[in-house]
Amino acid sequence: MLIQFIPIAIYPLPITFHHPHSLPSFSVFSPIALLLPPAYLPRSYSTTMKRIILVLLFGCLFSSCSVTLVPEYNASLYQKIVTTAARNDRIYIDLLQADTTHRAFSQYAKRYAGIETSIQSIYLQYQARANNSAFLPILENIQTLFLKFKTEHKQHTSALTQAEIKVYQTYTRDYWKPLLIAENALR
Repeated sequence: MLIQFIPIAIYPLPITFHHPHSLPSFSVFSPIALLLPPAYLPRSYSTTMKRIILVLLFGCLFSSCSVTLVPEYNASLYQKIVTTAARNDRIYIDLLQADTTHRAFSQYAKRYAGIETSIQSIYLQYQARANNSAFLPILENIQTLFLKFKTEHKQHTSALTQAEIKVYQTYTRDYWKPLLIAENALR
């Protein structure tokens, strides 16, 4: 009879196995033994118990678990994100309320620069923060979108239309939202 050896890991409790065809029993320290067919499991287990163990074991094998390290909650950083998002929204609200003659980029350049500086500051804080790799792409998307809209406003030869401003406002709100939700989830 050919006997196959199965690799066995060390486990603190000994488990005795009996071969179904009257071979001598042997003891090992292993949870891997639960991978063997029910006939190789200890005789002290009932058939129902053996099946339950196997079902649970295969359930664990086919379901995956992962551990993701997340950064600690930082109240000042959260407040800075809220403030910057509000300032970003405010610039578009002011543009919507302004007459078309008062929508030139030059009138909003300092405010754009202030918002860009705040976004850069948040980005640097995120880079320095441990376990923060999931947050960086969100902030990079915000930064890219903000710079795109800023450049479009700067290069616009005529005044921005209500529709363009509304699009800018809606998109920037939608880009800030995941960052705020993610940061708030750390509480």
